[in-house]
Amino acid sequence: MSLAELCPCGSQKAYTECCEPFIEGKEFAPTAEQLMRSRYTAYSKINVDYLVETTHPSRRSDFDPSSIREWATENNWIKLEVLSTKNGKSTDTQGEVEFRASFKDADGIARTHYEYSSFVKEQNRWYYVSGKFQPPVNQKIDRNAPCPCGSGKKYKKCCGK
Repeated sequence: MSLAELCPCGSQKAYTECCEPFIEGKEFAPTAEQLMRSRYTAYSKINVDYLVETTHPSRRSDFDPSSIREWATENNWIKLEVLSTKNGKSTDTQGEVEFRASFKDADGIARTHYEYSSFVKEQNRWYYVSGKFQPPVNQKIDRNAPCPCGSGKKYKKCCGK
């Protein structure tokens, strides 16, 4: 299998057998971790509709699709590392996933997005609810820059509060 066919989420599976069925709406992600992986893949493939659709309806007003598209497009997504999960299995209704996403920004500078995300399962479907972003010690984020969490808000109005 060539690298071009591998799923961006790092599962070492073919995209068609991993995240594509979720992103294309053919299936729902069975676990919180798989939803998180498919959301990462959606960022790498700039599928904003999927990112909005998999955000819990109560939180969608916090997300600006045009800003999400801009952030996803400006970055070159390199690697996803799932660091830990808590609950979030197919039989659970809540879950948490800690992950690190590596990317290069528009200036070619290597960056890391580190987040502890919360998910909820309603009517047999997982949704992203919120994420607590922690910038690495060596990464300074300008208060007026778009928030790295992807909300579309400025950092000072979002994770920088």
